[in-house]
Amino acid sequence: MVFMYFPSKKSVIFGGLMWGGLTIGLIAVISEMDWVGTVIISISLVFWGWVWFSTGYKIDENFLVIKSGPIKAKIPIKEITKIYKTRNPVSSAALSLDRLAIVFGKNYDEVIISPVDEDKFINELRKINSKIIVAK
Repeated sequence: MVFMYFPSKKSVIFGGLMWGGLTIGLIAVISEMDWVGTVIISISLVFWGWVWFSTGYKIDENFLVIKSGPIKAKIPIKEITKIYKTRNPVSSAALSLDRLAIVFGKNYDEVIISPVDEDKFINELRKINSKIIVAK
């Protein structure tokens, strides 16, 4: 049974902007005694914390399981055709701009992630599917 977990890289700049922005917003609405704003920003902080602390990638048997907050995807590793580095800022299950794009399926679907140990992550996937092309 293969089971490996790879947490997401976490960019200090990205995290600082999100945590800092929400914290400043919370301080502002509390100081204005805006209770509706306080509740909304507090919920946003909890949601962001859920995403920040849960984003990661699991190789479980023959599947790559991607989790980020409430979002979960399960990709058959045998369907992965290509992996390449990207800095695409599109919203994804990645907490850093140092990312990997994974191409899979018959329609060449793509998901973007940011595992801390990219080389080990790719090697583990290739142990299950040696046909994965790793592009620079």
